[in-house]
Amino acid sequence: MVNKKFVVKLSGEERERLHEVISKGKAKAKSILKARILLKADQGWADAEICRALDTNIAMVARVRETLVSEGLDAVLTRKKRERPPIEPIFDGKRQAQLIALACSKPPTGRARWTIRLLAEHVVERKIVETAHFNTVARALFLAIMVLPSPLGATRMTLVISLRNSRDISASISARSQRSGQAQSKSLKSLNRPI
Repeated sequence: MVNKKFVVKLSGEERERLHEVISKGKAKAKSILKARILLKADQGWADAEICRALDTNIAMVARVRETLVSEGLDAVLTRKKRERPPIEPIFDGKRQAQLIALACSKPPTGRARWTIRLLAEHVVERKIVETAHFNTVARALFLAIMVLPSPLGATRMTLVISLRNSRDISASISARSQRSGQAQSKSLKSLNRPI
């Protein structure tokens, strides 16, 4: 047997706590897996045996062992807190609406349609955002399926931006009237109003 740097030796109280985590079934699957890894490691199982028995990988078993020895049982069972706060999205609600309005507007002269890269340039030029990568613009448009008040007289309208081969975009809206049940479709050029 190879000498382990991080040897798992659980107290009776820790073992009881791990059995409780497993038996209740209310914990996250990852926490239950870590509890099982620790119990098997405490019984003297080798890492390869634990991996086969629990259908996991060696790196996971090694990380769980290391975390237990260096930080304790609570660190193993609870999720680690972020060291840095999450990054705010570049396109919040207002900026995303301005991006959609720009995508639905008439393309610049000499262009047949808007491209993602062209939109990325124009949102910076128009000072909607300070900087924007074209992939960020594409993600913002891809997620832009919204329910809008309908100028077509329908009760609800859905805006759908579709990306074709990640360079061109096309926008269309469809509205469904409750009375007739028929779907209407219009180009967004006719609905060129500020958002």
